Amino acid sequence: MIYLVGGAPRVGKSIIAKQFAESISAQFISTDELESSGQEDSVIFYNDAKKNILTPSERIESIRKEAKQIISDINNIIDKAINKQQDTVIEGVHLFPAYVADFIKKFKEDNIKAIFIGSKNIELILEGMALDTSQNNWLKDFNQDVLKQIAVFTKAFSNYVHEESKKYNLIYRERSNDFQKDVCDVIKYFGRSAH
Repeated sequence: MIYLVGGAPRVGKSIIAKQFAESISAQFISTDELESSGQEDSVIFYNDAKKNILTPSERIESIRKEAKQIISDINNIIDKAINKQQDTVIEGVHLFPAYVADFIKKFKEDNIKAIFIGSKNIELILEGMALDTSQNNWLKDFNQDVLKQIAVFTKAFSNYVHEESKKYNLIYRERSNDFQKDVCDVIKYFGRSAH
């Protein structure tokens, strides 16, 4: 089975997807790993609020362009995993509902389950950023003004993905205050129990 976890950045979807993949001993792939080095990283924020001139809509559109460039890579990964009958979890901001709907149409609903995760609560997004103490947290030295800009972008991305999910009859889950409950809800939705 292929499990797709899309949605906004900075809402914990990578951690949720990784925990789910580990719980079922599945292969885990982040779409970030598929980006080519020549691409502009549209989600980069500078630690100077004045330098962050792109609007949330412009950032979303830039990520959509990046996503188009890696669709064939994702198609190949799904195709190989289905042929090998290998459970695979793919997560990332590049999994837009329109593209996911195409994957489901091509590879059939029996082979793919998808969920989108977001947060429209700016305070919850900021709280999540503050709680992230991991070494690879690129936000740890950012000032409060920039963190607020990122939270506003995350909210806009979540709104966009939520509306697009409705259009394609796909599942969207809003993050709650209880992260472990959110992980359990995703696992329950995917119809799998942890080993």
